[in-house]
Amino acid sequence: MSASANLQKAFCEALASGKELRINLEGAAELGITTLQLLWAAGQEAAAAGVGLVVAGRLPEAVTGAVREAGLAKFPIPVEVREK
Repeated sequence: MSASANLQKAFCEALASGKELRINLEGAAELGITTLQLLWAAGQEAAAAGVGLVVAGRLPEAVTGAVREAGLAKFPIPVEVREK
């Protein structure tokens, strides 16, 4: 199974639980268009189901760069940054 298929399965299972899903991408070295699409779709599904889905922590430059390269004005799901 591909990494994107594993990620899609994990998102589906997490959303089905009905609990808030928090994703930490602070250690991400890169983020491809497929992953951005999965995050966007998961965000849409979460909103429709009334389930919280947020990115916890700061987004690394590699991630914000991928967002810009994909032509998106902002990250596809809410980002919650807590000051340390």
